[in-house]
Amino acid sequence: MNYHITTHCPNCFRASPSAVCPHCHFNRKDDIRHIHHLPLFTRLDKGYVIGRVLGEGGFAIVYAALREADGLAFAVKEYYPESLASRGLNNCTVQAKRNETERLAVWQKRFKEEAEHLRRCQDYPAIAGVVKRADLLEQNNTVYLVMERLQGCSLRTFLTEPKSAQWILTWLKPLLATFEQLHNRQIFHRDISPNNVFLTANNQPVLMDFGLAREGVRDSAMKSSAVGAGTEGFIAPEQMMNSANSRVDAHTDLYSLGGLIYMGLHGEPPPSAAHRVQGAKLKRCQAPDKVTAYLEKLAWHCLALDRDKRPENVQAIKREYGLFWQELKAEEKIISNPATKNINQKTIVPEFKHNEYDNASKISNIINNQEFVKNESQTEFYKLVGFFIFYALILLGVITWIALKEVNFGGY
Repeated sequence: MNYHITTHCPNCFRASPSAVCPHCHFNRKDDIRHIHHLPLFTRLDKGYVIGRVLGEGGFAIVYAALREADGLAFAVKEYYPESLASRGLNNCTVQAKRNETERLAVWQKRFKEEAEHLRRCQDYPAIAGVVKRADLLEQNNTVYLVMERLQGCSLRTFLTEPKSAQWILTWLKPLLATFEQLHNRQIFHRDISPNNVFLTANNQPVLMDFGLAREGVRDSAMKSSAVGAGTEGFIAPEQMMNSANSRVDAHTDLYSLGGLIYMGLHGEPPPSAAHRVQGAKLKRCQAPDKVTAYLEKLAWHCLALDRDKRPENVQAIKREYGLFWQELKAEEKIISNPATKNINQKTIVPEFKHNEYDNASKISNIINNQEFVKNESQTEFYKLVGFFIFYALILLGVITWIALKEVNFGGY
């Protein structure tokens, strides 16, 4: 099929003579293309057709794509480091800038490694919560990673203001499960940030952009191969060190996870590790409820500058915070049942050993329990009063009925 900007939608590839597609409602004016982007409807090997730009970063451009053989939609990630390369005369070929040929080749190799990581995530048993790889193409002197196209948007889109603890938990719990599976296979992402966590239409988190991922060696200790790799505010201190002692492992990803929770609670990323070393402080939530307080504990625990003071892995989080998750699940069941929705006052918050919220939590537990006992006593009292009034009314009705019968009998 021949596609043209005036006759087809660059988003869904269906016929659309008007600017606004009647099928997907995408407006062509929203597809802003620059000179370094591939021309619209460029054809790649294996029958892929390139559509609109979905997003781009320092090393890659992501396009909407269609596979003509079966009409399936995909996202194609093109390796294009703008600081190292430029377009050739045909507007498709990627060529190294002056004196950058070697660096371009090194990062291209890393890009292929990303594709391999995604393939390994699909090995049985497949890891849920990781974007699926469909193909890998080498063309135009560069590499194209073909992935499933998801409906939704990045986590950063939502984290422009503080969010409720309950909403954070909707994506945090499945994200932890994904981390656990990745780390069990010795795959560490190294670049967790709100831009690289995609929330689907049903609020399920999907990890994207494994460009900085690295497999661990057998002793689970790796040297960081890129100084300052990642996103500021979510970069663990050890990633900024170029020394033999700088290891990247599960501790590193969990530091970034703490940054995600922090941004969810405050609507802004935490101060960078470099600024914190110089004295910048993490914010505290004001008058948090019990769920918010424990999420803040987890965030601060993960954001410890000393890697040895962070949770060792997801299993360690489960051990230390497991009681909290269990109580939370029990509370969710109580809240979901209208007949018992007030019983959640009885829920006891588990205690932790190393946080200044401990005393406040103990006091809160005592108050909550006292209030529950008080409410329970009041309920029993009201029940007794109700029974008394009910039987008194019945007795009054019987007496009235007898009196009326006697009056009628006397009149007869």
